[in-house]
Amino acid sequence: MTFSISKKVASQSFRPMRFRAARSRRGLSIGRLAELIGTERHAVSRYEAGRFVPTREHLHLAAKTLGFPSSFFFGDERSDLSPEAVFYRNG
Repeated sequence: MTFSISKKVASQSFRPMRFRAARSRRGLSIGRLAELIGTERHAVSRYEAGRFVPTREHLHLAAKTLGFPSSFFFGDERSDLSPEAVFYRNG
């Protein structure tokens, strides 16, 4: 299975706050998201804390699971971004 992230996205920085907001918006615990994307709870915690960047595979699976495009996790960091402010409509 091949996972691709556009060059534009790859050149931007991963935004832990956006990853955390997307998970929270979907009402998933850290542990449940970890199960769904095939990783350990501590890995998701580290992604959200900004200590590690998800692998392309985990990023792709998280995006699919959470219903956000992968590029969402690389957008501008905004201080006013809260789980309630996040909305993505697919389709």
